[in-house]
Amino acid sequence: MLGYALGIPLILVAALVSVTHICIPSLIYNTLIKPRGIAA
Repeated sequence: MLGYALGIPLILVAALVSVTHICIPSLIYNTLIKPRGIAA
């Protein structure tokens, strides 16, 4: 059961990245850094 709980989200994220070419660290960086850059 734990394997499914950990494996299924991993597969979904891998499929999302391979289809849309979205880099998750890039999303995190943009949400944290860009608002500060716009505000300044």
